[in-house]
This record gives sequence, structure tokens and C-alpha cells, in this order.
Amino acid sequence: KGEQLGVPNMEFIRDGDVFFEKLWTDIDTAQDYIWILTYHFDDTWVGDITMQKLIDAAKRGVHVVVMVDYLNFKMDYKLKLQLQEAGGYVYGIHPVLKLWKGRSIFRRNHQKIAVIDHNSFVGSANISSEYAGVKYGNWFFNDINMKFNGTLTEPSRDYIEKLAEYYELDIAAEKSKEYREKYKDDETDITLLTSDPVNKFQMTEEIIKMLEDATESISIVTPYYTKIDTVLKILKKKVSEGVNVEIITAKNRDQPIYKDWKNYDLFSDLIATGVEVYEIPDRYLHMKGYQIDDKLLTVGSFNNDHWSWRLNNEANIVTRNRELNKEFAKIREELRHNSRAVEIKPVKFSTFLKTKFWEYFADCCVVLMDYRSKRERDRHQL
Repeated sequence: KGEQLGVPNMEFIRDGDVFFEKLWTDIDTAQDYIWILTYHFDDTWVGDITMQKLIDAAKRGVHVVVMVDYLNFKMDYKLKLQLQEAGGYVYGIHPVLKLWKGRSIFRRNHQKIAVIDHNSFVGSANISSEYAGVKYGNWFFNDINMKFNGTLTEPSRDYIEKLAEYYELDIAAEKSKEYREKYKDDETDITLLTSDPVNKFQMTEEIIKMLEDATESISIVTPYYTKIDTVLKILKKKVSEGVNVEIITAKNRDQPIYKDWKNYDLFSDLIATGVEVYEIPDRYLHMKGYQIDDKLLTVGSFNNDHWSWRLNNEANIVTRNRELNKEFAKIREELRHNSRAVEIKPVKFSTFLKTKFWEYFADCCVVLMDYRSKRERDRHQL
């Protein structure tokens, strides 16, 4: 269930069914606008329910905007047309065949943000039955999402407008002037941390600083993991300084590049230096977060892999709020309780070959990503 915290107007939501019910309730009661930016939106039951509710909202005059990464723009075509006919703005953003203006085929829009009147959602779940629980889906992914009331709506709108402008999408942003004064955020110690084509190093720089400033503990929850040299160096250095470092990851992963990687091989160098690594053996872990000294927390869509670190557009929250940090520490403890420690052991030859193939593929992607990144830094004078 959604767990209301000792923080005004904010809650963590672990159950996928509860997440979608809260999202749908806000869509049903929206008066002025609904803006959704996500990585995956499909034609499963959850996707179709969401589309029908968006169509109904648009028909009653609500300003509806839906932006989905082109690779996973899989919503029902007829429902998409109905939403557009009702006045909604629907886009699959950054088609893979359009590589001009410094856009890279590797960059994906991996954020998960919804902002509806005075409410906002940030987290790791996409719009699909795979991210729901047993009521609306198949309880496939293990996610974490956050709902805010009167917090993060302004930066969320600004961010979506910024992306729409970059990708040259008409979302009738001028309409937002009508309700911007109506929906002002309350003061909070929670901020929206994002990366985008122009400022895509903001998140990596912030997370590097967080890791470097750790004095007691570093906890990383990441389903997808590749070896980031900068992170490896920091973690090994922190272990040598007496900082407790733990990583909670997935045993099973849904993406082809990760499927054959075994954690006892992937994390062997870190385990050898004293990093504690745990793997979730049953459901597909999908939540992502970094927590430093149990006092500084960032949670959202950002993975500890090459794509998030080097290229993707991502969105997290970051906070020093004591209650939120305490609650996330409880979630980590629950994950650790339902996981098992990863220990180094010999790798089968067949697994070794598969792993090396995908590592080589990832390394080639890194070369291309860095090449594109330099071109974009030059273009945008970063």
C-alpha cells in the first residue's frame, strides 16, 4: 500500500495497483491539465484504462499532454487518435531514425513524471500492466513511486516544456499560463533532479558529489548495472576509508544486454574490496536509488549503468528530509531481508563468452555515446 510519511503531502508507493489507482483518481478529478512524460506506454489493460481516462479528461476541457519515448510508444492506435481528436497532445519523442541536431540513437527518454493540477508523480514505473500488481497486472516489476501534493509541480511542468521545445513538439504550452498562478508549489526540502539533452551532466555530477561526500555509508539500489569507472574508483576508495558500501541489485533482468550477466562475475572486483552486494532472486527489481549516510537520498528513474550515466534523459527526486531517508532505509532493509548475498565463484565458459560479448557491445556503445556527448557539448557550449 501507499505509505503516508511524516512529511506533509508526500508518500512513497510500493504497490503497483495502488500507484495506478492514485494516478487514475487524479486524472478523473483533474480540472486544468494533465501532463505525462514516460519511457513506456503500451496497449495492455493498464495502458488502455489510462488512455480512456485521458480521453474523458480531454473531452471535459482538460489540457492533456502525453510524451513517450519512441522506442516504447506502444499505446492503442485507435485510443491515441481519439485522444488527439478530443484535443490531447500525444507524441512518441525522439524517433530512432532521426539523428540530426545532435540527437543520438542511444539517448532515450527514460523519465517517469506525471503532473496533474496540484499533484505530481515521480518514480520508476511505466504505464503498462507489467508495472501493476495482481489486480491490474502480473506483479512483474518491483518499483517505487512517489506522489506529491503541492510539491514539484512547477519544476515538472518546466522540465516537460523544456523537452517539448528541444524536440520541437507543439504541446500548446501557452495554455499553462492560464493556470500557473493557480498551482504554486509549497516550500519543501525536496527537489527535482533531472538530465536532458542540454544539461545531461547535472545528475551525474550531483551523484558523484554525493558519493564522494559519504563518511559513514553508501547504499545503492539498482536493477541494471554496468561498470562505471568513476563509480568503481569512488566506491573502492570509500571502502578503504572505512565507509560501509552496499549494493542491492536484481538477479534476473529483462533487457537482453543484462540477461546473461551473473552478479558474482559482474561485481567480483567490488566484492573483493569489501563491498556488500545483494541480489533479489524472485521478482524483477526495478526501483533505483542512492542513499548516503542515511541522510541524503535520490530516487527515481536513474540506473547505475552507462545509459543513465552518459546519455539518457532521467528524473529523480533528491532530499535530506529525515523522515523520507528513514522510510527509504526501511525499504532497503526489507529488500535486503528478501535477498541473498552475492559471493564470488567460478564462471562457466558459456556464460563467460556471453558476458564478454555483451560487455564488448556495451563498450562499443560507450565509445559512440562519448563521441556524441562531445559533439553535443560543443553544440550547446557545455
